[in-house]
Amino acid sequence: MDEERSILAGSSLPSLPYVSHEILLEVNAEEADLRALTQALGRDPALAARIVSAANSAFFAAQGTVRGLDEAVMRLGLHRLRTLATSVLLRNRFDPGHCPGFDAAHYWQHAIATANAGGRLAGAAGLDPAPAQLGGLLHSIGVLLLAHCFPGEMARVFAEHRRNPEASLAAIMRAHLDVDHHEAGAMLLREWELPVGVCALVEGLGSRHAATDPGLLGLLRAAADWAAAGFADVPPRLAERGLGDRALQSVAAACRREHEETLALAQLLAS
Repeated sequence: MDEERSILAGSSLPSLPYVSHEILLEVNAEEADLRALTQALGRDPALAARIVSAANSAFFAAQGTVRGLDEAVMRLGLHRLRTLATSVLLRNRFDPGHCPGFDAAHYWQHAIATANAGGRLAGAAGLDPAPAQLGGLLHSIGVLLLAHCFPGEMARVFAEHRRNPEASLAAIMRAHLDVDHHEAGAMLLREWELPVGVCALVEGLGSRHAATDPGLLGLLRAAADWAAAGFADVPPRLAERGLGDRALQSVAAACRREHEETLALAQLLAS
């Protein structure tokens, strides 16, 4: 933790305005209500406009033109709305464009896919899907933070990882920055006063025990790995959790069906 503070203490962490903070918590609440969320989103005109734009994007164009926020919210639904609103709020806080090697579209594609898988797996396991979905979306936010704060150093990290893709990205970060994306991400989320459980998930993913954790942490680690593999084969540790082959195949099929939509949202966020 001291090393984490030493590298980031001299850097200005991106702030999260009060309205954005409140919207983030409301959108990701377990008992979220679409009507209440429409009112909450309306407090941030730029976010509301982005959501309407997304609902009118090429992916949804066949469903007709959306003319207002309430129509956009109904078209997207709670699952998509959580992912999109949270992603847009986060995207607006960072500018990693000066970091060569940072692939914004790939970053958002994996974050969204992990969020989708995490939420669905949590539901299949009888757990609250909201923190799993949010944790999945935020699981690598430290990469975004470090690319924003230290573009030169992270460019070297990405270059080294391309030369040696089998090496741990977190280990390369620690060698160059004395901190990895799990620690940095958790520090930022604590600074933003996000729920303690979500901060613990993001930080815990860097633990060597994450893969074998029997709770939500292990499920989220498996979701991230599964998303990276394109939801091909069910990871053994997911099969061992007692979720049942039918439930896992259903989750995999849903995530694969969402692939084109995920790519479309990722491109929208990267633009």
